[in-house]
Amino acid sequence: MKKVFLIALFLFEFLYSDMIFAGTVYEKVNVGLNNSGYAPFHILPEQIGDKVIKGIVIDLLNEFQGQYPYYKIAFNKVVPTARAEIELDKGIADITYDSPIFVGEKANNFIWSESFAETRDCVVMLKDSQFLFEKAEDLFGKKVGKIRGYGYGEYDQYFKEGKITFWNTDKAIQLIGMLKMKRLDCFLGNIHTTPYEIKLSQYRLEDFYFSEKPLYTFELKFQINKSKVKLKEDLDRFIIEAKATGLLKRIEERYK
Repeated sequence: MKKVFLIALFLFEFLYSDMIFAGTVYEKVNVGLNNSGYAPFHILPEQIGDKVIKGIVIDLLNEFQGQYPYYKIAFNKVVPTARAEIELDKGIADITYDSPIFVGEKANNFIWSESFAETRDCVVMLKDSQFLFEKAEDLFGKKVGKIRGYGYGEYDQYFKEGKITFWNTDKAIQLIGMLKMKRLDCFLGNIHTTPYEIKLSQYRLEDFYFSEKPLYTFELKFQINKSKVKLKEDLDRFIIEAKATGLLKRIEERYK
């Protein structure tokens, strides 16, 4: 009888996302992240010679768990960007982060938290071969690098129509290397993530030039499965408070 009971208990824990520990029921929150990395928001272990993912998003969610102990945060195995969204839609993952402008029409398939960061994408060039960028047409005839699976707002249409010649890579470090070898004229980067990734790649930041004109500005938010309404509400309260108390700023400072 004891053996049957233990088997039943094991099956209960396996089949349900809640975890029982010391008599307390926790709601497990599965976090899906892409395998390209987006430093300093999420930094892959191989980028920093570590065993675990680190970054602003990871620290923020761990702080959230500390203040809302009802939740148990679990970081899933990283997957390609397109797969991460599919897993979120199917409920394999409960939460990731992105901007609605990159998700496009599918944005309404999810619920979105308060923003925790505002940033902008730009054109990254070598300082010794920079050119003026003010509009999309300035990229026509250039060899432009971008990350496979990422959305680039209105520029996606130019890629689709073949008006901008592009090269896809899986990780930013590959774009940085291709630009340094002058196999690209530029790549589409980010004012926050690209400098961090250049440093991780052990190149000199001063060798690169970032366009003054942004491609666009956007907010980063947690992208949440529609069934997790309470999670969204609790995250919203937490983010608003983290901004007010300076917690969010302190987390950001760890990665400068």
